[in-house]
Amino acid sequence: MKKIFLPSLIFLICNLFTSLFVQAQNSPIVLEVEDATVGSDFNVDQVGDVRYVTIGTNGTANNPQSASRVLSFEVTFSKAQNYELYVRCRVGAGAADDDSFFYGNGFGAKSPSTDADWIRVNNIYSVGYVGGDQVVDGQGIAGTNVWKWINLSEFTGDATPRIFEVTEGALTQTFQIGARENGLDFDKIAFARADYFFTVSNLDNIEEGTDNIGGGEKTLPIAEGKPKFLGNVYSGSQVPAFTNYWNQVTPENAGKWGSVEGTRDNMNWGELDAAYALAKENGLLFKFHVLIWGNQQPSWIENLPANEQLEEIVEWFQAVAARYPDIDFIEVVNEPINDPPNSAGSGGGNYINALGGTGETGWDWILEAFRMARQYFPNAQLMINEYNIVNNPNNINTYTAILGLK
Repeated sequence: MKKIFLPSLIFLICNLFTSLFVQAQNSPIVLEVEDATVGSDFNVDQVGDVRYVTIGTNGTANNPQSASRVLSFEVTFSKAQNYELYVRCRVGAGAADDDSFFYGNGFGAKSPSTDADWIRVNNIYSVGYVGGDQVVDGQGIAGTNVWKWINLSEFTGDATPRIFEVTEGALTQTFQIGARENGLDFDKIAFARADYFFTVSNLDNIEEGTDNIGGGEKTLPIAEGKPKFLGNVYSGSQVPAFTNYWNQVTPENAGKWGSVEGTRDNMNWGELDAAYALAKENGLLFKFHVLIWGNQQPSWIENLPANEQLEEIVEWFQAVAARYPDIDFIEVVNEPINDPPNSAGSGGGNYINALGGTGETGWDWILEAFRMARQYFPNAQLMINEYNIVNNPNNINTYTAILGLK
């Protein structure tokens, strides 16, 4: 019999434990929906091997309306990191009339009658994945009357989605799902590493995902060794093999104020953190998009007094600067000619006067935004962006005048 010395045995055990622990961290956390605290308006049913929960009442509001239409989970995470939310569900024969629900806008118990506490999911009757080797994101083409997985943190067909941040000391969290339309069945939910990719099989079998969806050898970015960089936007659909092609990162929607602070003082940094981490961990340039704009702004700021609006704008700048201290480029103002922040409704901001309005130059609000940006981002290159310039003589003259302001 071969002898194994005690130190060697301890080494093997430690290696095995480390391997299993790492795998656990990279595997999804999958929860059966019937194991949640189930509101009284839900029914628990079973067909074949699938035991699932379905809502028995219909709603049309932008919140679940009552606690009887809420599912509550207690989730314990293995590691502090960012997670994406997945659901395994089945849309009924009513298609678009059977496919909407809510999930909590962050962890914790939510008010069932408060819109801002919930993220609505709608129009999922024609998205999702059923094939074992298919990577699950917010797209797909699975239809009705089939069990399918959807990555809700990457589904952009309705309300702005979110990634969930788990911090040290708070590894156990409450998470809630709320009902909207009936005819929608829930089998499982899952939380999985936001920087990993998971197939249907990975989720079904609680297997670790991968950080390299493309497989094969890494290639050099297109602009590698060139005097200029070539960048791309960062979102779920662009992540696979991003570093094989690009050497600059711009968050697509994650850096827009309405995406981060859709609810006042409730910050959703998850996807923006992931974009920033991708850049910094791979030595890529990071461009922040965008501080001031007349679109995708928080609706709650629109009707505040101008002095309160300015306080909130300052807090927004400060929060971005504190969380992302190494921004290379930052779009301070986006589309000042075509989409300034001067209207209420549809995320228009309506805070232009808080920044000084038109003033003596006609564009004093832009000057103030850049003064503030230089204060809070002293080392970043400050940028302004606009479209429809080169083919429009009036816009050329206006844009040139803006660029010449002091």
